[in-house]
This record gives sequence, C-alpha cells and structure tokens, in this order.
Amino acid sequence: MIGSILKAAGKKVVVVGNIGQPIFDVYKDLNRESIAVIELSSFQLEDLKHSPNIAVILPIGEDHLSPLSPQNPNFHPSINDYIAAKAQIAVHQTATDTLIYAADSEFSASIADVAKSQKISVSQLVEVADYFVDRSGAVSHAGEKLAELANLGLRGQHIFLNATLAIATAITLGCRQIDLEQGIINWRPLPHRLETVADKEGIIFVDDSYATNPVAASAAIQSFDQPIIWI
Repeated sequence: MIGSILKAAGKKVVVVGNIGQPIFDVYKDLNRESIAVIELSSFQLEDLKHSPNIAVILPIGEDHLSPLSPQNPNFHPSINDYIAAKAQIAVHQTATDTLIYAADSEFSASIADVAKSQKISVSQLVEVADYFVDRSGAVSHAGEKLAELANLGLRGQHIFLNATLAIATAITLGCRQIDLEQGIINWRPLPHRLETVADKEGIIFVDDSYATNPVAASAAIQSFDQPIIWI
C-alpha cells in the first residue's frame, strides 16, 4: 500500500523483501531518487547492524515461537527474543530517522519507547495520536481529516490501521492527499490475503489462506458483518 501511494505520487519506488521480490533482484537499478519499500521478517531483522531511514512497525502478536515444520525449522526461543528481533528495525536509528508505529500494540509501543528516532504514533483508540483512524475508517492528522477509507474500497479494522500507517509513511515522504486517495484506490491485496475470488448469488468467496496464525485469522473474521462460513 505504501508503494501504491508513492507510485501515485510519481515517485520511483520498488516494493521488495519478504513480501515477494528479493531486493537484490533490483538493487542494480536503484539510484538516489529511488525509494525501496522493504518488508523484513523477524528472522531477516535479527542480525541487522543498521536500521532504515523510515521504519514502520505494525501491531505485534506472538508468532514464530516454535518450528513451523521440519522443512522450515526457524523459530525464536521466547517472546522476548521475538520482540528483540523485531526491534532491530528501529534500534540503530538516529535522531534524523523516523519511526512510524502502531501505538495500540504493547509490543510495538515498547520498541518505540526506546527508539532514538523521531516517532509518529498511529492509533485506533487514542484521538490525540499523531494519526487517528476511527471504526468507520475516517483518518485524521493534526485535526484535519485526510481520508475516508471505507469510501476508498477498504474494509476491516486491521486494514484501516495498515492503511493509516501507510498514509503516515507517505506523508512523511512528501505525498499529497490526492496521492493518498489514488494510491489506496489503485492498491490490491496480495494473493491469498482477504482476496475475493468469487461472488455467486450474493455469497462472497474469500481466500485468506495466508492467515496462518490466530491473530491474523481473528482480524480477517472481524472484517465482515455478514454471516460467515469459515473453512
């Protein structure tokens, strides 16, 4: 979503990392005008010695605390190790860098508490946060309404929060309100993440098979007001 907004603003951007395309596939094509939006997993983060200029921390739930399978044996020994790995995205930042974080998440806020960077809070509960999004999807910043996310085609409280984090990031990078709206309209979810695959006789079929832990599954279920048959 960050990449979609930046593209709508006419910026040179690549979206890479754990989300799909490795950054080394496009590294040689980058220049000083390029912006790389990189999704990093906790396993990619834990050995970092540098943090990015702009770090974004979504809500953090317990995950990766036991081996997924014999073919995928990586795991963190404890929740503290997991949070410590996540914290690497901000721990090496300086006062000239920026940290944008989900303020309602205890673990995300604990990382922000010790960061040395400029901090931008995003909340669904506290209206005095730097960016606030209410349950209807209305996003406000410094007393100004920036977007009505439901009117832009988004649904679900976790999607509203993700979009507001993306908006905060895009504004930090100089995007305008028209860029925010067009970028969100252009955005499409990844395959298997609340992906609508059919609408038959008023029944919507949604593929959310990437929701592989209870937190993700719960967030997906709460995105719907209609009765649900969950397979």
